[in-house]
Amino acid sequence: MTTSSVEKMRKQYLSATTTHVVRTDCKIFDKETNDLVCIFRKNVIPTHLLQLVEKTKHRSNNRGDAAGPERHSNGHYRCREVHSNPVGIMASGKLSYWTRHNSEKAIKMRPLLQSMMAIYKKEAPHQYAIQNKLCKMKYMDLPLSSVAINHNFRCAVHKDKHNLDGTLGVMAVGGDNKVKGFELIFPEYNLAIDVRKSDVIIFNPHLYHCNGPASGEFQRISVVVYAR
Repeated sequence: MTTSSVEKMRKQYLSATTTHVVRTDCKIFDKETNDLVCIFRKNVIPTHLLQLVEKTKHRSNNRGDAAGPERHSNGHYRCREVHSNPVGIMASGKLSYWTRHNSEKAIKMRPLLQSMMAIYKKEAPHQYAIQNKLCKMKYMDLPLSSVAINHNFRCAVHKDKHNLDGTLGVMAVGGDNKVKGFELIFPEYNLAIDVRKSDVIIFNPHLYHCNGPASGEFQRISVVVYAR
């Protein structure tokens, strides 16, 4: 898909009037291929676990397609600077900068990551087994290599580039739950999932996805785990 077609998709689908919004537990499959799109479960993560990541906010300009482009004063484009913190193992095989310098804070998140992976194993056992087998760079002895912690970060239309084939992404949401909008959108399906505080979504990261527009004053933390 070209950049222009992605931008067209973004403009077409980042509107609440053209997107079907799901707010209840569901499993959604592609009706032609029967491939899993996502599994959505509400109120499955205890608040005290989500609070373990509240203080890990960090500004980054290396979030790639997910951040979206920003035009610099010299006319060139670069990644937007966003509140998104990569934790764990990077594509290079090395620990991220934040992880190396904040090991104690990172370790405190392990109970949350364990809880997220337990939900993954229960809801999508086939994909979990594939991930457990293929993931060679295990972070904290769990079948995941990387974690993205996002603070009020509305991601652009993108596919995750480095995730292992056959595996899924798992996202939990924390914060104050005052956000209006910010749904996780799968534009190819005209579908949006309203993921809110304590909810978990297990989704195919190899599909185009993005966040819808948001309004109001809010604090929203999303924790996304995946395997490289």
